This record gives sequence, C-alpha cells and structure tokens, in this order.
Amino acid sequence: MAGAFYYLLSSLPYLDLHRPMPIARADFLARCQEQLAHADYAQLTELGRIPRETACCETEARWNAWETALRNCFVRLRAARRNDLPDAWLHPESETFAELERQVFEAFDGTNPREERLALDQLRWQRLCELELGHTFDFEALVIYHLKLILLEKWANLNVERGLAALDEIVQARIPQLAFVEHGHAKP
Repeated sequence: MAGAFYYLLSSLPYLDLHRPMPIARADFLARCQEQLAHADYAQLTELGRIPRETACCETEARWNAWETALRNCFVRLRAARRNDLPDAWLHPESETFAELERQVFEAFDGTNPREERLALDQLRWQRLCELELGHTFDFEALVIYHLKLILLEKWANLNVERGLAALDEIVQARIPQLAFVEHGHAKP
C-alpha cells in the first residue's frame, strides 16, 4: 500500500504526556527522512506549536482549526480576567468546538500556572488522540506523532534553572527603567 509506514510507525516508542520523551524529535525526524519522500519530509519538519495557514494534510488542517479555537478561548478568558477586549488578538476560526470554551475555563482555575498549562496540554493530547482514529500506518499518523513530540519537547525544555535565568534577565533589563521612574521621571 502506497504511503503506508508500517515498520517506521511500529518501531516508534509509545508516547505519554506524563512521561519523559522516549525519543528525541531529531531522532524521530532522522528516521522519517529515511522513509519519506522529500516533499512529505519537508512538510513534516515544518510542523510547529503555532498553527500554519497551509496544512500538509487533512489531519493537520483539523488540528490547526482546533488549536486556533483553543488559543482564541484562552485569549477571551485572559481578556475577561483583565476586563479588556480580546478582538485584537483573536484569529479567524474555521470550525466551532462546543465544549472547548468550558474546558479552557475549567483548566484555568487559578491554582497555579504550571498546572493550568498542563491542563491545556492535556486537552491538546486528547485532541491528538481523537485525530489518530483511522490513521494507523499512514503519513497523517506521523504528523500526529510529531505533534505529540512537540508537546513533550516543550515540557522537557522547562526547568527551574532556565526559568530563573529568564526571570533574572527580565528583572535586570527593567531595573534601569524602575530607577528612572523612582526618581520622579516619566518612563523613557
């Protein structure tokens, strides 16, 4: 069957959002490069966390529609909490997802930012699992696997040292501005 990747997909390790990455994204892509046509491989490597305007396949198009709706729900929630209008940050939606607004609202219960982000990624993971139906050994299964790896990689790259370094950098950059304001001057 053309476009079937039985060996490749069956040789990949199982992915779980709550466990460390069992394979690096670079290793996954290297395996794919050996098996895919150049154009398909190029499309796969262009996948990212931000939805693209042009999808490589129906599964990515469905993912992009859902991810855009999720991000818009998040924008509306943040704007409401700040008593602001969300219009400037909303993106056009191609589909409506009835339960999504409620799910995002429940995810952001105010407990702690890490748990809220994890709850959002659990929604993402669940959606990717839904999209897997009917795509066992085809290119679209590789797309879903790659999107899951992208989510896992995001969590793998988070650590306390990097977070503290980023916070320190932000604070150090703001200190001259704060001192300027503190002495009765307007912000530069």
